[in-house]
Amino acid sequence: MKELKCPKCGNVFKVDEADYAAIVGQVKNAEFNQEVERRMKELEKQQKAEQKAETLKAEQNYQKLLSEKELNLTQKDAEIAKLQSQLEGIENTNQLSLAKEIAKKDKEIAALQTQLSSNESKLRLPSWRSRIRVRRPSKRRNRRFRNSREIWSWPRRKQSSRKRT
Repeated sequence: MKELKCPKCGNVFKVDEADYAAIVGQVKNAEFNQEVERRMKELEKQQKAEQKAETLKAEQNYQKLLSEKELNLTQKDAEIAKLQSQLEGIENTNQLSLAKEIAKKDKEIAALQTQLSSNESKLRLPSWRSRIRVRRPSKRRNRRFRNSREIWSWPRRKQSSRKRT
């Protein structure tokens, strides 16, 4: 027989081997179950901590990627604005050069028109020269023109209705 002392009241009990083995089994089972529960809680806490760490790490990676994308978008927006300003500058330059070329052509056209009008006025014959007609020589005229059919002369006023022979 074995003697057991109660931890609460301090009494000593005598227990035979079968009862002692049952009590020890109960105590071992209770301690084992407590240890298993404690270990399970520790593992759950550890798993939750690891899961939080992984979640935090994934969130940090996501934030990092998000900030990189925002930075990239900001750079692209700046590049787009720069290219648009360059395009507007080129358009303005093209419009100015086009306006200059149009003005230059207008001046050239005006100069050519004035030159043309002055050349036309120079080419116009006086009114007395425009009256010159081609006619046949008369018999009284110079004999050397007798064989030719036409000569330059002043126009007649009105021709008479006589027959020429």
